[in-house]
Amino acid sequence: PPPASPVKLSRPPTAGAIRQRHPVNTLFRRYYQRGDLPISIDHCGGRGNRIKWRVGQLGALDYHVFLPIFVDGLRETEDPYRFLAVQGTIELLQAGPSKLIAVIPQIVIPMKAALSTRDPIVVCSVLKTIQFMLNVNPRVGLALAPYYRQILPQLRMFKNAGNRGVDDSIEYDQQQRLNVGDLVTETLEMLQRTGGPEAYHQIKYIIPTYERTEH
Repeated sequence: PPPASPVKLSRPPTAGAIRQRHPVNTLFRRYYQRGDLPISIDHCGGRGNRIKWRVGQLGALDYHVFLPIFVDGLRETEDPYRFLAVQGTIELLQAGPSKLIAVIPQIVIPMKAALSTRDPIVVCSVLKTIQFMLNVNPRVGLALAPYYRQILPQLRMFKNAGNRGVDDSIEYDQQQRLNVGDLVTETLEMLQRTGGPEAYHQIKYIIPTYERTEH
């Protein structure tokens, strides 16, 4: 019988755990295009752009309606949607810190969706948003603790990949704080400090490589 041809072994396909997943049009984009959001861009010449709110007092908005929409917009990667969503989220958090606790259950889902895009720029926006929430209202830490299983698995991917392992073709600007690994570590440390006595064990269960920090 003819000799058997050699078997060629191919490398198994990678799981693509950190491959970027590009989002579909966000709820934020649809609402903005329809004119249903009370915002517009105020062009300030050489001073850059800012948001112009069409409301008397920003804190008077219904946060149960608008904050989840703006957080959903954190998935955006194109301007003006990205700028409006990121800056609008920060301004809402700053204007109504006392309203954040009640709306946490509604913003966890869009946060998870944004983290699941695996886009480093989007992930950084979400991490900085979480940090800002904890700074303006430390009680947010306790409110987020029940949702660790929704938001932390995505952070585990980036923490395990390290700072440059997400996408070696991208140079992250340290001054702009776009270093994913550092932001993940900072965010986990803040969650541990503000999440109550069981926070460390809960984080460690989901992210085994996380180490305790001193309070």
